[in-house]
Amino acid sequence: LETIGVVADAREVLRSPVTASSFGPEACVADLGGVRTRGNDEVGWARTHAAGAARLAGVPALDMVTIDFRDDERFLAEARQARALGYAGKLCIHPAQVPLAREAFRPTADEVDRARRLLGAFAAAGGDTIAFEGQMVDEVVAARARAVLAAAGGGGG
Repeated sequence: LETIGVVADAREVLRSPVTASSFGPEACVADLGGVRTRGNDEVGWARTHAAGAARLAGVPALDMVTIDFRDDERFLAEARQARALGYAGKLCIHPAQVPLAREAFRPTADEVDRARRLLGAFAAAGGDTIAFEGQMVDEVVAARARAVLAAAGGGGG
């Protein structure tokens, strides 16, 4: 999904038989007549829309490339944001980016620990809505915790 028209029509485009989707910011910004910036504000809507359309199509979304392949800090920041947006992974243009992508998309030890404790408390309450560490936990929040454990290879709890 690279041009603004294709991104806008992403749900229709992804109805075709595809196995994955990716977002291309450089072509998108060129098509808009915009300017690429380090903060990615100019691609915010398109990047989010592309991830949502892929989710609705049932295909994994792969986030945009980081063209400065020597900027590990930027790559990690973009990859972590992509994970938060629902992307399944990030396109890499250099072998050095592969371990960074793995790191960014793998749940942290703290996330796994919290998910396990949350699911334990939720199960102990019989699946009823509970307060956990100052937050409301219902089935939707428990499902997200299960997804964290699944992504970490620790099962769904």
